[in-house]
Amino acid sequence: MYDMLTARRRIMMTKKSGEAPSTDMILLINSPNTGDFSVNTNYGAFTAAKVSEYPYLGTTVTHKLSISNVTFSLGQPLSNDFTVLEFIVGVESWGSSNTYTNTSALFQECTSLRGIPDSWAGLGAVTDASYMFDFCTSLTSIPSSWEGLGALTDASYMFAFCISLTSIPSSWEGLGALTDASCMFAECPSLTSIPSSWEGLGALTDASYMFAFCTSLTNCGTIFTGLAKVTDVRQLFDGCTGMQGDIHALYVYLSTKPIAVSYNSYCFRNCTQAVGYDLIPSSWK
Repeated sequence: MYDMLTARRRIMMTKKSGEAPSTDMILLINSPNTGDFSVNTNYGAFTAAKVSEYPYLGTTVTHKLSISNVTFSLGQPLSNDFTVLEFIVGVESWGSSNTYTNTSALFQECTSLRGIPDSWAGLGAVTDASYMFDFCTSLTSIPSSWEGLGALTDASYMFAFCISLTSIPSSWEGLGALTDASCMFAECPSLTSIPSSWEGLGALTDASYMFAFCTSLTNCGTIFTGLAKVTDVRQLFDGCTGMQGDIHALYVYLSTKPIAVSYNSYCFRNCTQAVGYDLIPSSWK
């Protein structure tokens, strides 16, 4: 039930010409430690190396932590210690020496995380990214494309409660294998728009709560054929009080497409400013 939810920038980095990409995952740290220090994670102990301090997305980077030759396949957070999660302010690179297949909850509740790499390159084998950035309340933006996530099937809660997130890519292309997007952007109140076309989501079956309580969201798209296989749209736009898009057109598509929608309750609840709201049956709102 969604009620259980409520109990819970992309890096703008200029690379020097000719600079080789890092083989490590590099985490950017803000810590009062004056020298190098060891950090215990669920994937081993690593050293946070002191660097010359520099400003970064409204905070300061004091250390860098490199993670190499690790297999991320178990779907667990970097650490269960909130004090560790709290000093991570950015991800500079995913690196090429690590193996990523399951990144579920990897950065969950990293509330100080402000930036991630400007592409998903290196994560091409990831199938499960559920809860990956859940409750990353300081994250403001993500890469401008989904390319690099071609194997991803589960993105449920991936960005849930990213309350500072203002935008997402202008296309869904790159997510062709995705089947579960439930709660993917639930409770992202700063998000203002989604792509005009749903194309690129041809495998999607579960879109329940996908944008629930995104109170600043104004549109619902105009090309809906990418939702052809969706069977669950419960609370898809529930609580999107700023919605002004043509939700009646979306309702018509969802209610008449060959692969029937099985679950639709509260799909458009409280979208009272949207076009065609009064024309939608009560069972959908």
